[in-house]
Amino acid sequence: MTSIQRQACGYCGHREFHYFGSGREAKRYGELLFLVAARAARDLTVHPRFPLSVPMHDSHLIAEIGSYEADFSYVEAGTEQFVVEDCKPRDPKAMDPLARWKIRHFESEYGIKVRLVQ
Repeated sequence: MTSIQRQACGYCGHREFHYFGSGREAKRYGELLFLVAARAARDLTVHPRFPLSVPMHDSHLIAEIGSYEADFSYVEAGTEQFVVEDCKPRDPKAMDPLARWKIRHFESEYGIKVRLVQ
């Protein structure tokens, strides 16, 4: 039987493995880990998925048409506000059109504003 040894990350010390699409996203993860350690945030989730749905025409049914995967979600301590973050350019025009549409759909469906982190 082979056992796999996980080495701690030299940047944050964690042994969990997460794939980040950019250095900006990896850096933000480290910042959020410090917020969690300082008890300024809790329930940190990496790459949470949220189903995107629409009402079906002429019925009371709802159809799931896809999903939005954010970079992070967490609860801010003190305010108890649920936060969803995405590491994207702040300028919506510089964003991929599909990503822009998914964020707008998510915000409309869930009533939560996505924080765009540079």
